[in-house]
Amino acid sequence: MDILTPKHRDNNDGTSTPFIAIDSTDFVKEIGFVHQLIHDGNGFHLSGKISSLANGSSYNILLNTGNTETHLLVIHMDVTGAPCDIYIFEDTTVSSNGTTLSIHNTNRIKQLPYNGGAYHTPIVTGDGTQIDYHLLNGAKQSGGSSEVFDFEWVLKPNSNYLCRLMNNSAGSIDAGYELFLAIV
Repeated sequence: MDILTPKHRDNNDGTSTPFIAIDSTDFVKEIGFVHQLIHDGNGFHLSGKISSLANGSSYNILLNTGNTETHLLVIHMDVTGAPCDIYIFEDTTVSSNGTTLSIHNTNRIKQLPYNGGAYHTPIVTGDGTQIDYHLLNGAKQSGGSSEVFDFEWVLKPNSNYLCRLMNNSAGSIDAGYELFLAIV
């Protein structure tokens, strides 16, 4: 077996999971695709808190992908009130990027930089094309909702993407967010 040769494991449902098999004298260890991206220094994380978002208001996070293939893998949102809508738009136009957000490499040893950018509260002049939607529905919960949206979007290079949280809870909310990006 070649060291670090990508393999696929059959999930018995018509899909397969990519992994890396590492050859050893006594065993084979499987490492998931995302895990391997992190080890290679190609996994990036950003997170933050949104305070006092009024009912009917939205909070925008602008992602610029830079010139490399970027994968948006996970969005995690926690809100103190629900329902809330989460939209993702492609080819967003802005007159100002907004305030820079820190994007951290999840491999704290390699510290490779993300070659795009992330910003909150950009001045949006055109949403672009809506490519995804999620509902944070807190109807069965008291006081809020938490959701992890685990999916994968392969984003276009040198493009703007907008993640929008829209508060429809009939009151002011606080929210926390996390996004995980990977460069492939």
